[in-house]
Amino acid sequence: MDHRAVNQAERINSSKSPVLEYCGGAVSPEMQPPKLLWVKENLPESWSMASRWMDLSDWLSYRATGDDTRSLCTTVCKWTYLGHAHMQQTNENDSRDMEALGWDDDFW
Repeated sequence: MDHRAVNQAERINSSKSPVLEYCGGAVSPEMQPPKLLWVKENLPESWSMASRWMDLSDWLSYRATGDDTRSLCTTVCKWTYLGHAHMQQTNENDSRDMEALGWDDDFW
């Protein structure tokens, strides 16, 4: 398994972010937020060139269909997306305010 992002995972876990309450209290280095922080910190040129990041299952679906619809399972389980909070949003404006329910801009 790829464990290059151990330091990033430890840093995220020490943040005590409320997001951690929804993933068992801690992220592992195999989850996407630590991996993305590792890329940002160690491969800044790659980070700046990327227009999107995808889990393998979502990439395969995208390549097969051309539809950039993500799996709720992978976004919740590996990306720490708060799907339950998003489901409670009643309109598009509330939906755009989802950043308040996840990682803030300073995180990235």
